Amino acid sequence: TRPALPVMAKWLDNVTVCNGDQWACLAGYNRSAVSRFCCPASIPNSHPSPGTQPCQVVCNEGFWWDVPTTSCRACPAKPDLADWAAGNCTFLPKLGYRCEGYTCAACP
Repeated sequence: TRPALPVMAKWLDNVTVCNGDQWACLAGYNRSAVSRFCCPASIPNSHPSPGTQPCQVVCNEGFWWDVPTTSCRACPAKPDLADWAAGNCTFLPKLGYRCEGYTCAACP
């Protein structure tokens, strides 16, 4: 039996070898170079990151990677006294402030 296909993939026809690697991504998707995955040809709100699974992109600050939709989705709003930092929906307090949860206040 063949392994399951990645989402947004199809089995190739007229192949000379029948194995689990005889598949292609549907139109608008590209086969990932680092995992068994079909990545959208364009992933808004992201930037290239070679080797990062599954699509070799990292979401921009203020966005997070959502596997089911293969997209970078907007994070909830950050506190006014904080700035986005690297990582999924991570923020840091602005200089002179501290944050606890989603509340930021001036340092004592």
